[in-house]
Amino acid sequence: MACFTVQSPNGRVYLHITLQDGTLFWNADMDGVALTKASPLGIRLEGCDLTGGFSFISKQRGQIDDTYVIPAFKKAQCRDHANTLTLLFENPQGQLTVEARAYDDGAALRLL
Repeated sequence: MACFTVQSPNGRVYLHITLQDGTLFWNADMDGVALTKASPLGIRLEGCDLTGGFSFISKQRGQIDDTYVIPAFKKAQCRDHANTLTLLFENPQGQLTVEARAYDDGAALRLL
């Protein structure tokens, strides 16, 4: 079993991606309290099943720290600040990239 974790900039939020017997799972916690139970992660498309049989290929860590303006919003500037973890997995059907982001007040996953 392989476990990959990304932590928020303030250290309170953790997003975990686990590869167990070829299947991907994710879960999140904040301040040591589980926000989610381990849930399967993958995508099934017509003619392509990316839900199991995975092997790990690579990982890349990064950080986002941008500001932007939303007209007529209660704050003059909004901040997009997160630590990122991009993981590449492969099965006989193809490759799956999982981008995980841990923010100070939440977490996000994106499948590519």
